[in-house]
Amino acid sequence: MVGLVKGQQEVLGLYPNGNGGKIPFRSRIGIKLILGFLIIATITASLGYFSLYYSQTVAEKFQELIVQTMPTVDSLKEMKAAALQIETATNEYVFIPGVNGNKYLQEINDQKSKFNNNLNKYEGLLNKYFPDDKSLGLTIRNSGDLFLKDADKLVKIRQTVPFSATLPAMMHLQALTIKNQFEPDRLLNDIDNAISSEVGESANRENVVNTAISNSSLVTISSITISVIFAISFGLYFSRYISGPISNIKNAATHIGVGD
Repeated sequence: MVGLVKGQQEVLGLYPNGNGGKIPFRSRIGIKLILGFLIIATITASLGYFSLYYSQTVAEKFQELIVQTMPTVDSLKEMKAAALQIETATNEYVFIPGVNGNKYLQEINDQKSKFNNNLNKYEGLLNKYFPDDKSLGLTIRNSGDLFLKDADKLVKIRQTVPFSATLPAMMHLQALTIKNQFEPDRLLNDIDNAISSEVGESANRENVVNTAISNSSLVTISSITISVIFAISFGLYFSRYISGPISNIKNAATHIGVGD
């Protein structure tokens, strides 16, 4: 009888407000439940952090692909377009009498400026992001200088004769000789090689981005799987941990009910 009273007092000490429906904080089960849920929360937060980290890595790699590779290709394409415009405008200015000379001269100067600006931009991008490819920029600059010098020579030949007149035979022959050198095949070939190189760089960076995406997906799936498995295992363990004492109490009550 004394032991029964003592046990009742211990129970009342755990529930001073008489609220027997709640697990008290200082009980062993309550503490272990709190610790268990804290562990689950910590693991879930850690896995979420790694998923976020890989997602940010994907974004950074994609941004790198845009910032580094795309502008170089755009600059090369702009140079190629400018070179073709210079060739067309120069040939029409020199070999077609009676044309609006000022219009073509303006077009030639504008396209030369466009070509040089994009070449400078391209070389700047090479120096910053692709130092190993500086030789490509140097090759384009050399062939571009030759191309523009030949264009200037043809313009000077035309400027020695009135715009309305046809070039004299000797000047026409001289202009044709320069024109054969002036064809931008070498320059365009150098630009196309540079574009091919940049496209290859772009493909490599795209592979890096795809790898980062795959890793991010793998980490996310792994995080979800681990969280689910751990949550199920934790739930099964604590359900048994809690149901065990309750079952014992039920059995004890049954025995007490029959007079034991």
